[in-house]
Amino acid sequence: MTEKIRCMDIEEHLNSLWKWDVKERTTDGFKAGDKNTVINKIAVMWKPKYKDIVKAYEEGCNFIVCHESIAALTQNDSNKTEFNFSLEQEKEKFEFINNNNIVIYRCHDLWDRIKKLGVRDTWRDSLLPEGKIIADNYPYYVTEIKPITLEELAKTILIKIKGLKQNGVLLCGDKNKIVSKVATGTGVSVDTIKMKELGADVGIITDDYYLHVRYGVLTEEIGISTISINHNVAEEWAIEKMADYLDEQYKNIEVKYYKQTCPYEVMVLDN
Repeated sequence: MTEKIRCMDIEEHLNSLWKWDVKERTTDGFKAGDKNTVINKIAVMWKPKYKDIVKAYEEGCNFIVCHESIAALTQNDSNKTEFNFSLEQEKEKFEFINNNNIVIYRCHDLWDRIKKLGVRDTWRDSLLPEGKIIADNYPYYVTEIKPITLEELAKTILIKIKGLKQNGVLLCGDKNKIVSKVATGTGVSVDTIKMKELGADVGIITDDYYLHVRYGVLTEEIGISTISINHNVAEEWAIEKMADYLDEQYKNIEVKYYKQTCPYEVMVLDN
């Protein structure tokens, strides 16, 4: 007889991987549903979007492990379920979750940090595999690469992320400038001051939380170039690794990965 695995068993396993100061850990945990629920199938996705929750449920998944929040206004430092932060416009989504006894666990802080598999390492290793890490200050790495123009670096990155449906990036700085020290981080990588202090001459930043009217001007003034990437794109490869990891750990439970990609398309005028 196959042993029944409950949602709380997955949490216990993930907690066992935590190697950092627990006071820093404020985001991970159950965000919806009963953690005592016996798992039928596990769905893994970057963000629990309504359409993907419905699809996962229709395909037999009653437990979702995600990286980002369910609700738009979720407070990351709260231990309340996310229903407490839901907007009127999200009522239908939360009713679907509750009415169908779907359990949602957010694995964010752990998966940002975990070596090799997590967001920080996967993003750097995928973009700059041949480079040498010359600075390591969480959440940032600075990687030294062969000197290249800013434009050439941006094109190289675009080719790599094409499969995640990002067709353009925001390039700030002289495109002909030679760069060789590249800062990367997790999905929210916007502190260009820190990147500069760590020795970077270009930062690969993400679109969420970066304000060009404030940080953009300052970034130009301190002399560091930036390449802006979509938040989802910067984390998606690591979420796929999360699905693979859970699939390897729990052979008797089907794990389904729901790939998500850049939510927008960059449009430019023809010359």
